[in-house]
Amino acid sequence: MRFSLVAAGLLGFAITHPVEKRQALPPVDSMTDESILQLALYLEHLELVLYTSGYENFSDTEYTAAGFPAGFRENVGVIASHEATHAATISSILEAAGYSPVPPCTYKFPYDSPTSFVNLANMITSVGIGAYLGGAQNLTDDPTLLTAASSILTVEARHDSYLRAGVGGSPFPTAFDTALTGVYAYNLAQMFIK
Repeated sequence: MRFSLVAAGLLGFAITHPVEKRQALPPVDSMTDESILQLALYLEHLELVLYTSGYENFSDTEYTAAGFPAGFRENVGVIASHEATHAATISSILEAAGYSPVPPCTYKFPYDSPTSFVNLANMITSVGIGAYLGGAQNLTDDPTLLTAASSILTVEARHDSYLRAGVGGSPFPTAFDTALTGVYAYNLAQMFIK
């Protein structure tokens, strides 16, 4: 009985406090790796600005009035901080390999309410997830790099689930996500670049 109580306590801690482990930066062993990472960074910059604006442009009261649960705006801010960490990490990986990371762009986002922001964020995050999936099949030079990208992908999937639940959608609408080619993901994101 004591073991199961301890195990249950550890499981509860693991669920509420995922392990975050920092390791040495993975190598970028090919132009394919670099191209995939540059696209990932391009999308992370876009998401960072999107989530930051969704946090800054609406108050807690506006989110609540739109039907979102208490604390939703705060979690949008947490997502923005995750995107900042993702962008900084990918930039560091590229710089350590001798590449110049793509800079952020100037963006335009077509939303005017918390609900239209969350619907847009859900769509953009889904594109990011598809791009990570599509790129993963080509990150085969070094398993460390694949693991680094996969660890970002799982967090992006949590963001997506949170957004979907926030607008009353299923947090897990399908058994599989769709992988996107780099060109397709890039072109979808282009519509938000000024």
